Amino acid sequence: MEIPKNFTFEAVEILGSTSNVNLNSSVLESLKIKLSTGNINMENLSLKACGLTVSTGAVVVKTVVCENDFEVTASTGKVFLTDVS
Repeated sequence: MEIPKNFTFEAVEILGSTSNVNLNSSVLESLKIKLSTGNINMENLSLKACGLTVSTGAVVVKTVVCENDFEVTASTGKVFLTDVS
């Protein structure tokens, strides 16, 4: 699933079994992504709360500002955080 940059969401919740999520859109409030198998890629976001979970896969987060809680969980896989505050 790929969500284009020109979309703005109040809140996003994505639950998937086997999928990849690439998010570059604006999220004003909260973001929750939970995948059994797959990768999560997000870049250039500013939001209030973020929760990312993958059982098997990778999480890549670049240039993200989160005002409150920022949680990442990966059971089997790698997590890459770059320029996250």
